[in-house]
Amino acid sequence: ECSNTVGSYFCICPRGYITSTDGSRCIDQRTGTCFSGLVNGRCAQELPGRMTKMQCCCEPGRCWGIGTIPEACPVR
Repeated sequence: ECSNTVGSYFCICPRGYITSTDGSRCIDQRTGTCFSGLVNGRCAQELPGRMTKMQCCCEPGRCWGIGTIPEACPVR
């Protein structure tokens, strides 16, 4: 959540996120489960360990999630 100030603004990030170095956005640092692909529209082939969404989604075709509802990584 970002708020305007006189001549600038500041952001307050929710739990699990950090403020970017320039203070313009919140970066997701939560860790979750990464899946190597989609099979019939569902996330499959769970990878070992926990990763941030950014770490997981740097490879195309992957899925990432926290809890029971993983989501396909954004198309780059």
